Amino acid sequence: MMGVLAFVALAVIGTLVRAVVTAGPAAGQIPWRTLGVNCLGAFALGVVMTSQLGHAPVAVTVAGLGSLTTFSTVASETAALLDDGHKRTAILYVGLTLVVGVASAWLGLSIGERL
Repeated sequence: MMGVLAFVALAVIGTLVRAVVTAGPAAGQIPWRTLGVNCLGAFALGVVMTSQLGHAPVAVTVAGLGSLTTFSTVASETAALLDDGHKRTAILYVGLTLVVGVASAWLGLSIGERL
């Protein structure tokens, strides 16, 4: 029962942090807050998975970091940019999300190996 409560608590915390950080419109601009939260989550997961914390409970990795990051928001924001006629910005946003997200995960993995 304690594992279920920890899972739910971490999921709620991750969701609330993301909601607060990403709140507010970014009409016509790259959604930097979502990009930042997703890259932070990728970095943190890399650290957790390769460090001594690598045996962290599923609650930390899936619930905590999984609810902090969000692919659905990236998709929604990209669709909104496209709907508003900001094709170049949408393409740049998706590209930055992929490149900076992977780089963040790689950096987290590299740092985690040294912990």
